Amino acid sequence: MTPGPNHSLRSHAAVAICLLISGLLAWGCSTSNPAGPAAAETFLVDAAGGGDFLTIQSALNAASDGDTVLVAPGVYSGPGNRNLEFNGSSVVLRGMGQRDEVIIDCEGSGRGFYIDGNESPVIENLMVTGGDTIRGGGIYLEGASPVLRNVRFVENAASDDGGGLYCRNGSPALQDVLFDLNTAWVGGGMLCVNSSPALSRTVFYHNRSEGSGGGVACLFSALALSECVFSENWSVYGGALYCGASDPSMSACTFVNNTGSEGSVMAADNGSSPSITHSIMAHN
Repeated sequence: MTPGPNHSLRSHAAVAICLLISGLLAWGCSTSNPAGPAAAETFLVDAAGGGDFLTIQSALNAASDGDTVLVAPGVYSGPGNRNLEFNGSSVVLRGMGQRDEVIIDCEGSGRGFYIDGNESPVIENLMVTGGDTIRGGGIYLEGASPVLRNVRFVENAASDDGGGLYCRNGSPALQDVLFDLNTAWVGGGMLCVNSSPALSRTVFYHNRSEGSGGGVACLFSALALSECVFSENWSVYGGALYCGASDPSMSACTFVNNTGSEGSVMAADNGSSPSITHSIMAHN
């Protein structure tokens, strides 16, 4: 039987497909489904030499979105362990053990972290101390929304704003964070500008400001506080809290033994509308 025209067309099509596949394979292309996203990695930092990296910054440089950097207990100081940046990646940085066992000591030079708007990292279980800068002695946030969980900012200083933390145009979430013995001209513990930070179970203890906001200062911001404690903070305006053109909300918070020349608990001006519910104020 003589093959018909349809059979000839099918034969030519089959040959063309085979040639196309051969060409793709020759150029290094695959006919299989493309690979999925790379699996997240975990890196270990150990200053004693028992991990993947000796410094925190070297591990952050190697990490990508979704990766985890674990930091072994110890004191981390010197280059590579201060002025830390995430290089555009949203990474989990977690201290192993308790938050007072992993210590970032800035030694009076620079700050612990700088985080900008391209990043949303998670920082857990560590302490930042010894920071000394113009703004954000412990951490500086610019348009960023990180999660800070179980972090301590202790004895950091800023000559202008935000002894422990400075935030502009951001929405950070702070959970179980401690600000202790931090100092600045404005916002001894923390200053937020044009921001919407949410703080829960965060403690401001013995922070000091020569201008306003011994514990926290907020400007043009919507600060949300839940179950937070302010104790023994001091400032000229607002021993615990200063708000300018801001609308902070406070629920189930405690204010005790704070001192201010004008407003031991709070000083509010420029149309601020603070809201306080179910909170305790004593001995201020």
